[in-house]
Amino acid sequence: MTGGELDARLERRVTALVRVLLLVLALAHLWGAFPAFRYAANAVAFPYSLDREEGYLAAQARAVGEGHTIYPPIANRPWLVGNYPPTYPIGTAALASATGSELAAGRALSLLSALAALSLLGAAVWRATRQAELALLAAGHAAASWDWMSWLPYARVDFLAVGLAMGGLAAFLSAPARTRATLAGVLFCAAFFAKQTQLAAPAAVMVAMLAAGDRRGAFRFAAGTAGAALALLGVLVAITGGEAWRHLVEYNRNEFTLAQVRVWLRHWLFFEGAAMAALLVAMAGIAARGRCEPSDPAPQPSDPATTVLLAYGVLAALTFAAAGKAGAAENYLIEPQLGLGALLALALHRLCLPLEPGSPRWLRALNPAALLLVFLLLLGKSIPSERPGPLSPLSFSQRWATLGRGAAPDPLLSEAGARAELAVRAADGEVLSEDAVLLLRAGRPVFYQPFIMSQLAREGVWDSSAFDGALWEGRFALVVATQDLATEEFLLGFTEMARTAILSRYRLVDAFAVGRTRYFLWEPRPEGEAPW
Repeated sequence: MTGGELDARLERRVTALVRVLLLVLALAHLWGAFPAFRYAANAVAFPYSLDREEGYLAAQARAVGEGHTIYPPIANRPWLVGNYPPTYPIGTAALASATGSELAAGRALSLLSALAALSLLGAAVWRATRQAELALLAAGHAAASWDWMSWLPYARVDFLAVGLAMGGLAAFLSAPARTRATLAGVLFCAAFFAKQTQLAAPAAVMVAMLAAGDRRGAFRFAAGTAGAALALLGVLVAITGGEAWRHLVEYNRNEFTLAQVRVWLRHWLFFEGAAMAALLVAMAGIAARGRCEPSDPAPQPSDPATTVLLAYGVLAALTFAAAGKAGAAENYLIEPQLGLGALLALALHRLCLPLEPGSPRWLRALNPAALLLVFLLLLGKSIPSERPGPLSPLSFSQRWATLGRGAAPDPLLSEAGARAELAVRAADGEVLSEDAVLLLRAGRPVFYQPFIMSQLAREGVWDSSAFDGALWEGRFALVVATQDLATEEFLLGFTEMARTAILSRYRLVDAFAVGRTRYFLWEPRPEGEAPW
């Protein structure tokens, strides 16, 4: 046996070993993410807020179920903004009849959508690579990321949006040729009407069609999908008297800062530094192969799944820039995590392919070395540690130990919520609360959305004088804040004017906290009592 044959045999064995190790790694990621999904499943029945904005989406679902608009004028009460299109509230309202709670329905819809998105991503990777370990690794990477685990328990629109988008990709790749573009377009429209920035997946399909030389098909797909979405949007705008446009576009055009992009970039590098390094190593190995392997004079067309996933991975990564918008949180990184998982899988697939006969000996040593280095980087990323860092941020135990949570919401959270709810029920008059769930449970109207309205006031989009005047006049029997207005400088739910009014006209009568959940209760100050 020649030296070249020995090198080739060794290379095949190392590659097979790495594939087995990648399968173990993928299963470790999924196992690490499992408690987060269990927590989210248990949270479906949790009756109080885990996230401040959950209550406003629950209120929208209730409004849809009762036949009311979720895009009211905000010149007068109610001061509420519908930042998202109606797919999620409609779906939540439909499920609420079965669960008996808009909050439970919203969390269940979000969790099921997350599972669907991961399954569809894995199926697409399997179609492109025919490697089960890479399909599981792509899904496991996203599922075990800090951003996914952070957002899983919440009744928010983001997982439904990416689930529908991944459904559109799956339809394009798997449905019969005659109907695939139409079915994909329908699902992409549904995704757009869940979250209006859900554009990476349809753009990836269009890129794939152009790459395959189907310009006419790409144009028809783009025109049909965009035309249908715009037509539906036009109908929505018309039946709401133009308010849907104002809410979805004008009120949603919040301040954008590069400083906040840098904040989230540091977050991304902190938690995904090892994954990014692994991707760069894989790309370097692929580039080395490309320079040394003889080119195929008649290359075969690649599976469309490969092109779609590659385009989606790049475009999903570009959506990271949206994290510069005021109010951005981990939900802006949910889709980039899917894209990074797809890119990792495709790069590893290319690196796992056998080398061409006659490849240099150094390349036969470099290729398995690159695979092993990628494995070690991803392994280090999944190792639990007490202090999260670039090489170990993905353990479920780190995420929830940091927040002081276990397999289900802390019972003390229910006690805190129940205590606040009793105060809301007992108030003799109108109640202003940052936590809409308390108002819904107490049968009180939800008429003000603090964070969004305060942001619009800061940007000069909304005149807050009527609201500020109501505070100065002491019209509210109770104000329930979720931060200490007397000491904390960075305000989330109130403007400086509103805070000044509360501190001057109201007095703090109760305050309690469990973990990150805090309540500060303010009542009107008696006549003659000195301000805070």
